[in-house]
Amino acid sequence: MTQTTTRVVKLPIWCLASEPVESWLVTAVAALPVGGIRLHLRDFKHITLDAGWSSGIHRHQYHEIDILLTGHGETATVPVQRLGPGNYLLHGTGVPHAWRALPGFSCDVLSIGFTADPAIHLTLPARWPLSSELVAEARLLLNDMQQQLPGWCDRLPLRIGAILSTGIGLLTDASRTGHAHGSDRLEALDRYLHDHLHELLTLDQLAEHLCISRRTLTRLLREQTGSTVMDRLRTFRLVHAAELLRQTNLSLAEIAERTGFAQSAYFTRCFCRHFNCPPARYRRQLRINAVL
Repeated sequence: MTQTTTRVVKLPIWCLASEPVESWLVTAVAALPVGGIRLHLRDFKHITLDAGWSSGIHRHQYHEIDILLTGHGETATVPVQRLGPGNYLLHGTGVPHAWRALPGFSCDVLSIGFTADPAIHLTLPARWPLSSELVAEARLLLNDMQQQLPGWCDRLPLRIGAILSTGIGLLTDASRTGHAHGSDRLEALDRYLHDHLHELLTLDQLAEHLCISRRTLTRLLREQTGSTVMDRLRTFRLVHAAELLRQTNLSLAEIAERTGFAQSAYFTRCFCRHFNCPPARYRRQLRINAVL
């Protein structure tokens, strides 16, 4: 099987992007009707976008769904917004779009291009939504590809079909019901969390900053992300810690302190649970990959 992980470079303005996909995978996905729709896989890649780099304004001859797994970015086309882990975007055929990784944050993205028969027509939401469910599906898919345990080739098209089905369904729901007000508050919360990662934050403090009750804040996060406020804060802290491991020579104790973890041992346990790897080994592997 050919390598699916690519390093993104800056693209020319208005380029028409197209990537070959292995024929067996295209055939397998096409054999999976999703809600009466037959999906034809056109592009499939796992991308790392370096900190501060932009995709450039481009368009495709197919639909494209992008799931942001780690990092923080922002869109450069409508709807304009900041993006964090769990955000997903769906661009229609021929629709120009662009986004970039924010300075200091590289972005890890799963991108799937497809056409549909019959054609699908979606009204874009006011804000790109979030889904912990899609991130979980994407991670299962990537783990399958990396480990290549028995039966992984059979599971791959099923996982791709599940991601596309879930993404299309969630985006349709978001377009129909509208989450603009809640998304504005979620974006304000994310900005505050990013700016205060190193501080001891409480639910009362965050609710007061957003001028809502603790109960409303908890419900908002559950409805739009499927997680708790503190889970989201911990994820942001761990993602920033991973960036510091990659970009600096700070000790683990210094990184723990800068990302709001009171104890290095607790930081290491949380990092292991999130990345399936202790932070010291994560840093060593990054350096080995940089040499290869």
